[in-house]
Amino acid sequence: MRSLATATRCPLCDKPVNLLADYFATSGDFLAPDHPLYPYAGAKMHWDCYEPWPCRPELARPFVEAWIKANRANPYWAEAYRDNQVYVSANPMPPIAEVSLRFYETGNDVRVPLDDWPLWIADKDRRADLREMDRECLSRSLDRIRAALPDIVTIRSLTGRTRVPIRSAAVPTMPTTPRQPRWQV
Repeated sequence: MRSLATATRCPLCDKPVNLLADYFATSGDFLAPDHPLYPYAGAKMHWDCYEPWPCRPELARPFVEAWIKANRANPYWAEAYRDNQVYVSANPMPPIAEVSLRFYETGNDVRVPLDDWPLWIADKDRRADLREMDRECLSRSLDRIRAALPDIVTIRSLTGRTRVPIRSAAVPTMPTTPRQPRWQV
């Protein structure tokens, strides 16, 4: 029996993808079956293969656009900012409390804890763990993102959180006044 860790092959290099390691993958039906990149939609790829791949932006853009469309119906995440290079959404409610950046050139989902957001956008060292392709995209968008989303209060106000009513964990109680029998009404 093959190990789950090597059951998938990268379509770019045809070598096994370790599913227990970090890799890039898309999901959903965001390309038409006759699209030349359709075989790559949903495939798992090594980062070292995906980052320099010349077709990466052509695959990433429709993936991000599909993500935007799906997010409109998501009661937990809402759009905070969007331009022609990046889509930023947020779920400011615990336990998630994160900001998500998706660049049209990469398709990658960069997550930032909401409490870290002001320092993350202000301090380059806090973004040191980003992949090079995401750093490049961010450098082109950062001034606009900073202007649109300077702080946590702005993100919360733009996302109007939450669209899902917060329910009490308390068990509902019975009415305090007894019901009258139907024949007495």
